Amino acid sequence: MNKNSVRLFVYGSLMPGGTYYDHIRPFIKGMRPASISGVLVNLEEYPALIHGAGEVQGMLLELRPGAIPVADEIEQHTGNASTAEYNRQTVSVRTETGESLYTFTYYYARPEEVQTRPRAIVGDRNGLPLFRWNPLRSERHSSCCSMEQRQPT
Repeated sequence: MNKNSVRLFVYGSLMPGGTYYDHIRPFIKGMRPASISGVLVNLEEYPALIHGAGEVQGMLLELRPGAIPVADEIEQHTGNASTAEYNRQTVSVRTETGESLYTFTYYYARPEEVQTRPRAIVGDRNGLPLFRWNPLRSERHSSCCSMEQRQPT
């Protein structure tokens, strides 16, 4: 990664096939499967990532500058804890080749509200739950965001 790119780990609606993938696609320079530690909660229309014991599978995107404000708007990351739906955080991600990299991802801003929701478990690895979201199942409407599809700068 250099000053002309930024990494983002995605696990739901921003993944290929997801509801908002087309908004981020023009910024993508590369992508590869990856995983992070955490728990994926099923909110029916989209997933919520929270801290916990497990492995969440997704995609590591390498993006052109300008992508993060687009992703922030989609994920309703306002920078204000009382109004944000998701908070952007820096995390360590593992690629399929075992490489460990730092990247941004979005955690659900109010994890206490989703503790009793179903989990998106697809199996287990080394005794821990394995989580993965099928973005094609998401029916969340893109009308939630006031954005137009933007081109990278």
